[in-house]
Amino acid sequence: MDFNLSREHQLIRKMMAEFTEKEVKPIAAETDGTCWPSVRRIAEDLKLSRRTVQRALADLERHGFLERTHRRRPNGSLTSSLYRIK
Repeated sequence: MDFNLSREHQLIRKMMAEFTEKEVKPIAAETDGTCWPSVRRIAEDLKLSRRTVQRALADLERHGFLERTHRRRPNGSLTSSLYRIK
């Protein structure tokens, strides 16, 4: 199945790559494309709705452009997901 990245998909992938480069690399000895921006942050930075970001992330994950790991705080509540860009 062919999957064409929309403008939103491209913006989100680019933002995640930049997040990894600017915020993860300086504090991590090694990086494998992993990042953890929240849906809220992605939406605010890219001026998109949270729902648009959620749909785009699900599409990117479904089509193999990123892997998502859901994370929980010690009290069991959810925190931002961990993403690995492929």
